[in-house]
This record gives sequence, C-alpha cells and structure tokens, in this order.
Amino acid sequence: DLTVTGVQTCALPIYTHVALNVGSVSKALYALRKQNIAISQGPVSFGRSDAASIFIRDPDRNVIELRGNIAPGEQIEGLERYDPDA
Repeated sequence: DLTVTGVQTCALPIYTHVALNVGSVSKALYALRKQNIAISQGPVSFGRSDAASIFIRDPDRNVIELRGNIAPGEQIEGLERYDPDA
C-alpha cells in the first residue's frame, strides 16, 4: 500500500488483454477482413516462435489477441517477425 496526497491506495493486478487460441491465423485474418473488423496490430510473430498473433479491439476498446501456430510452409499475408536477437 502507498499513500498519495492523503489517499490510501493499493496496487491491484490488472490484465492488459485477453488472448484466444485460433486454429488458423490465416483463416482468422480472412474472417476479420471479410467482416470489416479493424486490425490494430498484426499479424505478428514474436521472437523465434512458431505462432502468430492478430490484435483487435472490442467495442469498449479492450484488446483481444487471436493467436495460433504457423503451419509448416504456411504463408501468412503481411506477417511481421519481431526477433529481439536479430
């Protein structure tokens, strides 16, 4: 607990977003675009992972991550790879 200008507060755990597993990132990307759902980031792959993520927002602006494995040989349109070791 800490006090800020006489008000007692405490640090509470919060979430930054919810992540949902999808069977196919490519199919999820297609479905989002078909429904005109704005993509806030992605598709993106972090590190040397064999998974990719797409980030969208719900009507209340909460972040939703759609994450799935990249199949061997699968080409995901617009995929960006962020590798911290590169």
